[in-house]
This record gives sequence, C-alpha cells and structure tokens, in this order.
Amino acid sequence: MATDSDDLFTVKLSFVIRAGAVSVVVALVLTGIYYWATRSVKDTVVFFAAIVAAIGAVLSAFYAARAITLSTRAQNAASAAAQAEFLRQRHLTSMRYGERWNHPNMFHVRDTVREVFSASVGRQGEEAFNKIIEEKKTNVIHFLNFLEEVAIVLDRDLADHDIMFAQFQGILGQGYHRLEPWIVQHRRERGLPRMWEYAEMLAAKWDGGEKAAGRA
Repeated sequence: MATDSDDLFTVKLSFVIRAGAVSVVVALVLTGIYYWATRSVKDTVVFFAAIVAAIGAVLSAFYAARAITLSTRAQNAASAAAQAEFLRQRHLTSMRYGERWNHPNMFHVRDTVREVFSASVGRQGEEAFNKIIEEKKTNVIHFLNFLEEVAIVLDRDLADHDIMFAQFQGILGQGYHRLEPWIVQHRRERGLPRMWEYAEMLAAKWDGGEKAAGRA
C-alpha cells in the first residue's frame, strides 16, 4: 500500500524528470543558436558550460522550493488527520463515560444517588439523608469519585464538554450540592481539604451555564 512518503517521492521524481528534460532542450537550443551566431566551437563549448551551470542553479532553487512546498503540504495533512483523530477519541471517551454510568455494575451507586435526591428537605428529610449516607457510604464515595474523574477528564480536555454536559450536568450539579455539607465534614475528618475539588469546580461552572469547551 502506498504511503504519503511514497506519493511525495513519486511527485518529486516526476518533477525532476520533467524539469531536467526541459532544461536539456533549452540548453541545446541556446547552444545551437550561439554556435550559429559565432561559428566558434571553443566559444560554444564555454557558452554551453556556462548555460548548464546557470540552469543547474535555477533548477536547484526550484527543487528546494518544490520540496519545501510538498513537505509543508504533507505536514499539514498529517496535522489535520491527527486533529481529527484526537476529536474522535474525545467523543468516544465522552460516550464511554455515559456507558459506564448506565452499566449494570453501577446499579447500586445509581440507586443510592436516587435515594439521596429523593430525601426531603427539612429535619426529617435530613435525618433520612444522613441515614442513607451512613448506611451506603461506600456507594456515595464511589459516586463522588466518578464525578471527580469526569471533572478531571474535562479539565485536561480529554473529553467533549458538550457531550459530557448533556450526560452529567444534572447528576453532577444536583448530586454534588446535595452532598456538599457531608463532603465538607468528610474532608475535615479525613484531613483532605482538596478531596473532590475538581468536581466542586465543575459543578460551580455548570451552575453558571458554562458548558462550552472554551469556558468549561
């Protein structure tokens, strides 16, 4: 299978052959005219040598310019292909996070999140909420770790912001803010004030409607 470098070599070789053939014809024609005008073999030989040298210099300049142009085109094509592949991988990464969240293995985490969301506001609601957290702390931590992973991936620009926003804006914003009082206490108890900080920052940005790639 031909590669880009093979195509580049073929184009360059074809150009060299054509330019060389034209140069030979031009040199012979001019030399013939010079001999016809001077009728001097010695002078004609000197003229021929001079014109060949001049044509060689011109061709060298053309070859260099041509090579630079073709090389630049090849580099631009490679750069465009790499950018397209990067964007494709970002989209795939974004969709895989949606698949992970909806996978049966995440059922217990999703079920805990639903319970956290449905806990009513007020004293009785807070008591029920705290009970859920205490009984299902592992699932709560798993949920927050997942949100942190989503936020880090977006911070590193490894996923598409619009796709991730469409999939997780609701659960990240509502989930983080609903759990925020417990998170503050958990950070204090563990001595880890920066725990889940990326999720916190992303929740704040998305609350402000900053979902576009340039702002999120």
